[in-house]
Amino acid sequence: MVSCSGCQESFSVTGYSQHLAKTRQGSCMAVLAASHTANTQPRSPQSPSLAPTEDQLEPIFENNFFKEGLYDSGKWKPPTQDENEQEPPVDQDDQGAEEVYSGSKKCPNVCSFSSQSYSHILTHGQDNIIVIPYPDAHTGKPITGQPTHCANTTYGLDAGSTVNIYAPFSSQMDWDIAKWAKLCGSSSTAFTDLLEIDGVSAGAQLSDHLGLSYKNSKELDKIINNNLPGQLKFKHEQIIVAGEAFDVFYRDIIECIKVLYSDPDFADFLVFAPECHYTDEDQTIRLFHDMHTGQWWWDTQVTMFRNKSAYPVYLTIGNIPKEIHQKPSCCTHILLAYLPTTCLEHIANKASRCHTISNLYHACMSCILAPLKTAGTDGLVMSGGDGVEHHCHPLFTCFAGNYPEQLLATGVKAMECLKCDIPTEELGSNTAPFEIHNLHTVLDALSRIDDSDLVFVQACCEAGIKPIIHPYWEDLPHANIFQAVTPDILHQLYQGLIKHLLGWLAQACGAAEIDA
Repeated sequence: MVSCSGCQESFSVTGYSQHLAKTRQGSCMAVLAASHTANTQPRSPQSPSLAPTEDQLEPIFENNFFKEGLYDSGKWKPPTQDENEQEPPVDQDDQGAEEVYSGSKKCPNVCSFSSQSYSHILTHGQDNIIVIPYPDAHTGKPITGQPTHCANTTYGLDAGSTVNIYAPFSSQMDWDIAKWAKLCGSSSTAFTDLLEIDGVSAGAQLSDHLGLSYKNSKELDKIINNNLPGQLKFKHEQIIVAGEAFDVFYRDIIECIKVLYSDPDFADFLVFAPECHYTDEDQTIRLFHDMHTGQWWWDTQVTMFRNKSAYPVYLTIGNIPKEIHQKPSCCTHILLAYLPTTCLEHIANKASRCHTISNLYHACMSCILAPLKTAGTDGLVMSGGDGVEHHCHPLFTCFAGNYPEQLLATGVKAMECLKCDIPTEELGSNTAPFEIHNLHTVLDALSRIDDSDLVFVQACCEAGIKPIIHPYWEDLPHANIFQAVTPDILHQLYQGLIKHLLGWLAQACGAAEIDA
């Protein structure tokens, strides 16, 4: 653990780096500024050295996951500022730690930076990391000049009280008893019987004696349902495929994004602009870890200014750092939808049944993700948990699932690579030539759906995908499903690697030696 000398809080090594990069406290900003001046990693009195032990070291991925040369950072250079242009005025926030642009939220001027002026050093394990911010000074800046309230203040106003922090309950006891009733397993009948016990005075019940705002379980439920901000409501749609109707239940994806974006617990950690991270001052070895350090965000920033069972779909946002994402207790994922599960047994032909299931999946996902088409292109204003507003463009970025789910989403055939056209028999080879799946070629093939069935099927086959009728990612702005799929950590990395490793060891050392 590392202690920050500014706020005296303790962090992990990587967490300490994130804290210094995102802090708004003046004392912590002073620590970061001092580390930049000395060109050394920050130290605290409680932690004489930031060098971790061997069991604390974390793996660092130093190469691009995709084909070398696919993303060439040298192909795009930021526009430089004209000599006659002036930088827009900026205001400092109330703590003086962050510069906030006070002009229009859309400004054509792009400030030019030298590598010395906009690169700074953060710590990551034992190495110094060179961080190159996005060169446009306006990227990720808040929208100013509009009255905003943080989430807690807004709730207080909606509850009708800014003084009583337990509103709509009358007191802390009122709140604690309600919390106990709902979280400790007491039945509604038992809780009502408890409140109806006679109090110390004649004719008074226990609820009157304690000054509670409810006298039974029904009144408590009414307060919770009417006066407390509840969870997002599910919508219900029916998707008709092959003459049969299927139910899909889903929430508004924009509202789900707003719930995560405006959570006060994440307010100090949200990331709003892309960065390039390097391990050396020459900027030749690049690091990829959080989403905002990837090439996709950088490039996209340039581009855009019955016995029923259901299959759950979860959503999260890439603005939240991975140190928070990886903790289930932080609740960084929200339930977005329930997809129908069916085998379509009434369709006798197996191939036709598989194609229909695939089309049903994409029809449901298209319905769920439809709001992203307009919001991703035009953008919308979102307020964070601290009340600061930004102009946001929610985009479909990553798809996390196992291999069968990835095949269903991409339309790639089984036993083939999701990323490239390498032959199945050459999977695992480091010498076989291959090409990354071309999204434009796939979209051109999908556009042949209005032609004859044979032409459509043949075009999809030549593009390397199954004939899907309007996949959900077809019209999503800046979406590339072949780059969006992430590795299946459980099956492809852990189980796959360990399984092959054990097999190799058993063959090399003998099964008896391994089982001993």
